[in-house]
Amino acid sequence: LKTSYSNRALFQAGESIGDSDKYKVHDGLLVIESLSEHDSGAYKCVASNAVGNASQIAELKVLLKPRIEKLHDFTKKENEDVEIVCKYGGDGITGAKFVFGSEEYAVVDEEHGKELAPADRSQDENGEEDEDEEEEAPAKDGSDNAEEEDG
Repeated sequence: LKTSYSNRALFQAGESIGDSDKYKVHDGLLVIESLSEHDSGAYKCVASNAVGNASQIAELKVLLKPRIEKLHDFTKKENEDVEIVCKYGGDGITGAKFVFGSEEYAVVDEEHGKELAPADRSQDENGEEDEDEEEEAPAKDGSDNAEEEDG
């Protein structure tokens, strides 16, 4: 157990802690200012008198902002594939996404067998995009199917 309160004193690791910049103790109230990861743990309130002791434990969990490992830059040739891995962690994360221009792509946990999927496009039951998307502009030479030849 991390701390205990007894006879109007705060104890941590067996040593008494009085009021400080970090801890404020007054009449059964413990205020911990500027929480950090190290403040997570079990806090025990102990009341004592001539007849005996009573105690209760409260668990404190300090949530941290998400962490993302550095992403790597890539240079690829046209028509090659690229796999950009986003490794992230943190308490209480509700989701992560890649953003490219106005497109958003959800990052999905691979353990559940799901792949990266567009987050902002609606798809029909066959997985194809709905027809209400803008059509592609015709090629610059005016033809609808201009192709380049390797030469």
